[in-house]
Amino acid sequence: MATTWERKALNVINPTIAYLRRDIESGRIGEAELRRILSRKYPFGERAQHPYSVWRRCVNNAIADAFSDEHQLDLFA
Repeated sequence: MATTWERKALNVINPTIAYLRRDIESGRIGEAELRRILSRKYPFGERAQHPYSVWRRCVNNAIADAFSDEHQLDLFA
């Protein structure tokens, strides 16, 4: 079960990644650019303490999922 901080973070992260899915899959947006985009959307004010730690963990997990092989286009299928 997600904590309140995780739910708030994922309510920002997941729609952003969903909106950018085509650009991610086509390679127009790489991992570093996606990190910059998500960084600008940080919703908790000061980047410190527990909320920031939760945000970073959620971002890292979401980026790992977004760039995993199962989400990539199979160009040779």
